[in-house]
Amino acid sequence: MDILEEIIKEKEGNIEVDWKKFTEINNEDVQENILKKLEEKRILTHETKWKYAVNSNGIDSSPSSHSGKYYFNVQEDAEAYAEAKYSGALYPVYIMQFLGKIKNKAKK
Repeated sequence: MDILEEIIKEKEGNIEVDWKKFTEINNEDVQENILKKLEEKRILTHETKWKYAVNSNGIDSSPSSHSGKYYFNVQEDAEAYAEAKYSGALYPVYIMQFLGKIKNKAKK
């Protein structure tokens, strides 16, 4: 079993991600390949509208690669990633949802 299969497991049409194993990878090329695969599987996206981000101590700490930041389509994945990566953090870690564009109703 290769590292990709260890991290991304498909069971009965559902996809499970081992975020702990993912956060332990030190090779940027391997991480980037996994992030791309997670994007293909619609777990992650570069889009922000209504998506979830991990914010640690005021900094966007969502997964990233050479192609930019990735955001989570589902809150549970964002929470699992944050727990795996920041479980021992001594500072606040938040899951934040991006909102759509808010219309300015003020008259000019």
